[in-house]
Amino acid sequence: MWCAALIVGAGYWAGAIARSGVAFPALAAIPPDLVVVWKAVSTGCLVAAAWLVATSRTGALLAGSVTIIFVADLLLALGQTGAAGGVFIAAHLLSAQAYRRASVGPRRPRFARGLALSVPALALAATMLGGGSAGLVLLIFPLFSALSAATALHSRFPIWLNGLGAGLFCASDVIFVIGAGSPAGPGSLGWLVWFAYFSGLLLIVRGLIVAPQPGRGHAAPH
Repeated sequence: MWCAALIVGAGYWAGAIARSGVAFPALAAIPPDLVVVWKAVSTGCLVAAAWLVATSRTGALLAGSVTIIFVADLLLALGQTGAAGGVFIAAHLLSAQAYRRASVGPRRPRFARGLALSVPALALAATMLGGGSAGLVLLIFPLFSALSAATALHSRFPIWLNGLGAGLFCASDVIFVIGAGSPAGPGSLGWLVWFAYFSGLLLIVRGLIVAPQPGRGHAAPH
């Protein structure tokens, strides 16, 4: 399922590039309903992959957050931006709870602890500098995904999968806010938002797949 998500998501990215006016103009003519279905399939495959390997309480919380992200993404594709934002926040809070349960605290490498402390500040600074005209609500929105990234970096999930993945997800929120405040319009950076967002999700679910959990012969996050 994870490999299927990678393939379908890469195809959707090509369409996002076309709709942003960057390349592949022929793909820009894909009917909107098909675009929504395509997007749902790509994230839906990741939901299935996450639940197939979630054998612990922590794994279930993380799979639940991916499921909520799927719902938020579907709402966003249907034009329900406000509702989608609220659902995304719920997903970030749930994933932060999952990573907190799997926290390793001071045993994490020093660079990971430094990144965990700096991610929220960097996210806020980037949105303030790049999306100053986007409005206060949008400016603070990336802080929720930054919280998830910070807790992921402090967890026993792999740094280069969950830590990096959650960081990329936060970056997608920052890019979204910058695009919302751009004179060119929010759609101009859609292809870059999708790349950071979906790459982040792929890494997060991959981390859940490879992380030791009860039922797979290892002691694990619980």
